[in-house]
Amino acid sequence: MRKISLILLLGCLLLSLSACTKAEAEKVEEISKKVDVEVLQQKTTPVELEYTGIVKSDEMKEISFKSSGKILNIYVEKGDHIKKGQRLVELDKADLNLQLNATKSKLDTAQLDIKKAEDSYIYKKDLFEKTEEMYEYGAVSRDDYDKVKLEFDTSKTIYNQAKSNYETLKIDYDSKLKMVNDATIVSDIDGYVLDIKYEEGEMISPGAQIITIGNDKKIVKTGVTQKDLDKISLGKEVNIEFNDKETKGRVTNISKLPDKTTRTYDVEISLDETNYYLETIVNVKFGIGEETGIWVPINTILSSNIDYVYVVEDDRAVKKTVTIEKTKGSQAKVKGLKAGEKLIFNGMKSVKNGALVNINDNTLANNK
Repeated sequence: MRKISLILLLGCLLLSLSACTKAEAEKVEEISKKVDVEVLQQKTTPVELEYTGIVKSDEMKEISFKSSGKILNIYVEKGDHIKKGQRLVELDKADLNLQLNATKSKLDTAQLDIKKAEDSYIYKKDLFEKTEEMYEYGAVSRDDYDKVKLEFDTSKTIYNQAKSNYETLKIDYDSKLKMVNDATIVSDIDGYVLDIKYEEGEMISPGAQIITIGNDKKIVKTGVTQKDLDKISLGKEVNIEFNDKETKGRVTNISKLPDKTTRTYDVEISLDETNYYLETIVNVKFGIGEETGIWVPINTILSSNIDYVYVVEDDRAVKKTVTIEKTKGSQAKVKGLKAGEKLIFNGMKSVKNGALVNINDNTLANNK
């Protein structure tokens, strides 16, 4: 009996030692995790309507000729920067110059004819006036008077015909000269060559669009839905973003009718910064107000069946369920958190709910 009691006593001692050893082991195993935290604050941020836009020239022109012909020279290439007065394209003017020179020769002859007819007319007019005066005094017979008057009337008719012929030829000459001048097109703006649709040596018809040019001033075009249209007005400031670069612009035109395909309304925005390539796709942001809320880095939000983050409370990681309201860049606006909470932003993947944590003093100091 005494032996059995001793065995039971030894068993109890062993169980007691085992329990103490296990408790000590568990206590030793709970090692705190090093984490970085951010003290959350309410942030006021702009509310924006975001759209995609395309950089265009403020003014685009299609270059064409009024007459048909063969393209002799194209002096520019697509993408070239051009100056006002610079030659762009020229037709073969050989035939036009022949016609112009032939008309010029006729015009010169007609001008000489006018001079001769005018001299004769002035002489005959002077003679007629003197004869008429002498006839009234009876110093000249009726036959002599009629003869001088006939010569005067004839000279007047010849002179008028010469003038009429000259004027007709002058109109023809001016028309042919204009055709020669119009056969060389120069730019009337500073800008860029946007497109060239023909090549040298090709025949073109009147009105055929050969070259497209645009001025230096650039705009952004975007399409806005009917739902957002009443939130945008002429003169409204707009943020334009491309490759992390931001510039300002202003709404200069809002279409009254929607696009037949997209059913959006075209909006044009002038750019303060013109150093954009044409056809660049940019982000367009219309500011419509402000909002206040809690924003956290997107990479701090973990997911299982729900979205959640870890905050630190009493030196332990606490799992908090959040609802993402919106995202902007690398940040997300969430519900479920409040100002003053310590969000774990580094080390959150290595902790569990209730785990003991040790806050990096440097990150906490940086948040103060």
